[in-house]
Amino acid sequence: MQTRSLVVAIALVLALAVAAPTIGATTNRGVIAENALDVAKDARQLAKSAKRTANRARGVADSALNIANGANAAASTASTKADNAQAAANDAAAKADAASTKADTASGKADAVAADLAARKSASQTLNGIVTTSNETDYQNLGGPSVNVTVPASGLIQVWAAVDAEEGSVSIFEDGSQLPGQDENGVCDGVSGALLSVPGTPDTFVTTANAFPLGGFCGSPGPPAPVLLKATPGQHTYSMRYADCGCDPADATFSDRFLAVSPVP
Repeated sequence: MQTRSLVVAIALVLALAVAAPTIGATTNRGVIAENALDVAKDARQLAKSAKRTANRARGVADSALNIANGANAAASTASTKADNAQAAANDAAAKADAASTKADTASGKADAVAADLAARKSASQTLNGIVTTSNETDYQNLGGPSVNVTVPASGLIQVWAAVDAEEGSVSIFEDGSQLPGQDENGVCDGVSGALLSVPGTPDTFVTTANAFPLGGFCGSPGPPAPVLLKATPGQHTYSMRYADCGCDPADATFSDRFLAVSPVP
């Protein structure tokens, strides 16, 4: 609006200047001159006002530019921080993945060690009470001893056994089934597959390993020694079972029973 007023004032001054000769013919020249001077003053004031307006506009524009520059700088900083945060998150994820892999590896090794220890773990049991049987055809479960052992992939175990027996035979069973290879030549008295056998009276303490069989007697009089037997890989229960050899009319009796089993890797 001020700029438009300035233009109108200047146009008026020019119009008066052009019309001065004609006006002079009919109007006082001094009055016209004074009016022209007033118009010029007004025009100068309008020009100053327009300059101040322009300066204020420039100040506002500079302020807006500064604000824009500040916003751009803040946006750049925020973007940099976001990139850094993303990089830190990616690094943390990578470290977490690496830690998980190490944990899995450690767990696998621990499981392997546990399996190896289980494969090497032996077990034994001793029972002192007296048990008897008159069965001359099948081995009887007379309450053990029995042990739990994990057999390795080799499928081999070592067995130590001892018993004080009178006219009876002893065999080793795996989960209720007789292990093969205990009397492959069938030289022991009693039911087939005996590990230890005493063909009559008196009570005799016998242990593994078998000495050269003599008269149906199978076993040794000294400390137990290991006997290698073929078993089934995995966890199993091994027990001693008993039968009457039918060597005399009395029932077979057994006491001081001992069994130990050790896996062979």
